[in-house]
Amino acid sequence: STIPTSFPYVYQAPFISCGPAIPTKAPTKAPTTVTKKPLPKGWGEVVNWTYGFQFPYDQRPCNRYAVVDGVINLKVFRNDSPHQVTSNTKPRTELRIFNSQMVFGKYTYLSDFRISCNTYGVNIFQIFDTNGFPYIELRTYNRKLYTSGYQLIYPLNLCSSWRSFNVTYNGDTTGVLITMNGVLYYSTSDTGLYSHEMYFKQGVY
Repeated sequence: STIPTSFPYVYQAPFISCGPAIPTKAPTKAPTTVTKKPLPKGWGEVVNWTYGFQFPYDQRPCNRYAVVDGVINLKVFRNDSPHQVTSNTKPRTELRIFNSQMVFGKYTYLSDFRISCNTYGVNIFQIFDTNGFPYIELRTYNRKLYTSGYQLIYPLNLCSSWRSFNVTYNGDTTGVLITMNGVLYYSTSDTGLYSHEMYFKQGVY
């Protein structure tokens, strides 16, 4: 099938070993040469946003991620190291959005993605609190999508085709809406986490 051309994506694909680890941490400016998805009516784009990758500290970057024709390919293994030597967290290869910390107002995240069919028990998207806690985690089991607490929200096969993915965060109420291919599958109400800065992450963790 034809690979979509909007940005950003997450898709796990075979990688070629490229030598010893040379970690990089500098945020990368968002590409401007790819075709972007049209914004929903009433929304504006955050300009000059940047992104960075978190990946196993002892891996060379190209062993765990690549950007090819506007498609971001990410992978991680269960026995990988964490993203920092001092971290006690599980291994990850994630895209972290900068310059768009969310406090008040509404923010929406648009992406097309597909997972490899052998992906199991990993977070593929998070809304994260800058105080160090995940607010929303979307995790895949048996090719289906679950939220924190193992609540099934998307029962269809995630590895069968590309999905159009949209998460909207309301900083005024801390509510969240999640749609797949334009259909609402999940919503939350006020949870009382006012004045916390949040940011988006997508990848495998």
